[in-house]
Amino acid sequence: MILDGPNIKSQSGDGVNPSTLSTAQLLQYNSSIRRRVGSTTVRHNKDRETPLPIYVGLTVHARTRKRDLIEMLFDLGLSISYDRVMAISTSMGNRVCEQYHRDEVVCPPNLREGLFNGSG
Repeated sequence: MILDGPNIKSQSGDGVNPSTLSTAQLLQYNSSIRRRVGSTTVRHNKDRETPLPIYVGLTVHARTRKRDLIEMLFDLGLSISYDRVMAISTSMGNRVCEQYHRDEVVCPPNLREGLFNGSG
């Protein structure tokens, strides 16, 4: 309704407009369940993170590695914080290392299925 107005025809279309989906994700990410009286800081809950702010934070970090840019986008409510980007990146790296240790081989996950055992 925010983007298309109260027209029921435009809301019952085939798919969801990408800008509508992005707006909905940012609204959820930036909304709070309870805000403390007099608080000026915004605390984002990991449980309410939507894909868009995570994607923006990780993509900007991958392309620029600029903390200031990610923090500016975070302050605008468009991205997760730099610290959260680093936590996700570290977690992903740790999971890949754990997989390598379990498999006892270093092989990118996208090359694994049937590549070296002759069944592919």
